[in-house]
Amino acid sequence: MSQALWYLAITIMACPRSTPPALCPYLQVAKIIRNQIRSGELPSGSRITEAEITETYAVARSTARRTLAVLREENLIFTVPQRGSYVR
Repeated sequence: MSQALWYLAITIMACPRSTPPALCPYLQVAKIIRNQIRSGELPSGSRITEAEITETYAVARSTARRTLAVLREENLIFTVPQRGSYVR
């Protein structure tokens, strides 16, 4: 992971109500993963798990779930019950 990405992962904190939505942790992580998908760093069929997100970006599981929900809403990933989420 690049140094800038690591710094972002460490500095992501909870999103208080007064924080603009673009600065919320789940949106920050979703932006990073979205860019990885669009650049081809995460190719079609790649599996993305909550555990990977929590470990890589040092966020809570609930944040990882919200991140996956955002990406699913944007139609960048799909989820198979009991199997995981995959890049489209």
